[in-house]
Amino acid sequence: MTDYEIRPFRSDDRAAYLDLYETVLDADRDPAWFEWKYGADNPYVDEPAIVVAYRDGELVGARSFFALRMATGETARLALQPSDAMVHPDHRRQGLFSRMTRDALSRYADRAPAFCFNFPNHMSLPANLKLGWEVVGDLTTHYRVHDPAALTDAVPAPLASALQAAADTFYRFRTPDAAGADLAVSRQESAPETLAALYRTEHAGGHATERAGGHADGIHALRDETFYEWRLAAPDWTYETYVADRSGEPTAALVVARAHRGSVTTVRILDALAVGASSDRNEAYAALLASVLADHADAPLVAVRGGLPDSVLRRFGFLPDTSPPLSPVSSTTTMVARPIGDADWTLDGYDLRDPGSWRLTFAELDSA
Repeated sequence: MTDYEIRPFRSDDRAAYLDLYETVLDADRDPAWFEWKYGADNPYVDEPAIVVAYRDGELVGARSFFALRMATGETARLALQPSDAMVHPDHRRQGLFSRMTRDALSRYADRAPAFCFNFPNHMSLPANLKLGWEVVGDLTTHYRVHDPAALTDAVPAPLASALQAAADTFYRFRTPDAAGADLAVSRQESAPETLAALYRTEHAGGHATERAGGHADGIHALRDETFYEWRLAAPDWTYETYVADRSGEPTAALVVARAHRGSVTTVRILDALAVGASSDRNEAYAALLASVLADHADAPLVAVRGGLPDSVLRRFGFLPDTSPPLSPVSSTTTMVARPIGDADWTLDGYDLRDPGSWRLTFAELDSA
């Protein structure tokens, strides 16, 4: 281990970082992606929150942190989401993952970040727990599955045909409703001001109660104009904002993210916002979902994580990945968290370990 140099990322590391990314994570990322996620385009950090490992002049490891400004009650705090952990195959089992993580936690202990939260896979979860993270819980993702074969490559052709027929029948009786006479739905490429205004009204009105396990609100990314202008500029996704107007005033919005991964199209409801009484919000959400699904009928599946009421999702045939029929073919998304430095596990009354303390959608995920 003494042969490895562990240090903060420097600007001249970027090319080597992107090369290592392709080697370890089998994906080609360009400088624009890096600058959006970690560099100059991220409005919450002055320099990339990355620790790297070198040996003999070669970058062989990196521990990266995706910065977000998170609202905890009436306070906004900087948080770091560990992501894109990389150790070159020739340098694994040397303790580099743990050493880089400890270095990062020590480095940021006396700086602005208050806590970490992330979603490790089954391989990195044990290492996170050893380093002080605790499990918050398993997150539920709801799917509307237009093409069941897209869930797994192991479905034989006859079974795939039977599953497709079952899906077609299931959704035939869950035809999206048309918008009510007093609602008008429009699709926009970007609408940060409208989204931020809806968020401010929703946040001030305390309408998030049903989405946060009984809390009047929950820990979530602060959704101001700066957040949306940056978040909806990720270079590897395309985004559209669907806005529902009632009597000429925006009353709800859905942000849709779409990406192509090889031959597979991924569509996610990135964020959901609405104001007004519960019945009015549900009606607006239904009108928006009807438009989204009509426009993205070619997608194998549409995913939602948080934001939308379960009652609306059931009307449109969305199924949770935490119970059959999807649980046998889905992988669990586990969330973990920990404070940084002297920060407490409880912030403004919210315990980081309590799943009811959080109000997250795909908008807080580093890869959406």
